[in-house]
Amino acid sequence: MKIVLDSNILFSAMISGKDVYLDIFRASEIYVPDFIFAELSKYQEEIIKRTKLKEQFASFVRDLFSEITVIPNRKVMKKLRNYAET
Repeated sequence: MKIVLDSNILFSAMISGKDVYLDIFRASEIYVPDFIFAELSKYQEEIIKRTKLKEQFASFVRDLFSEITVIPNRKVMKKLRNYAET
């Protein structure tokens, strides 16, 4: 299954630290737009403060991102325009 995530879902996964997110990510094709990194940078301190994983946080996030395909924003916008026109 192909899934496009917005930042809220990704950040929730990061904060929760639950392995179920890794299972879902591994069983699916996960895509995020590249501007998610700007949002991640903006909220990084809040995410780290709220995470349930303290010592394992970096490892968990690395595992999540290893299952994600980043799509350039211009491609996302083009797809949205195509859907809007049909």
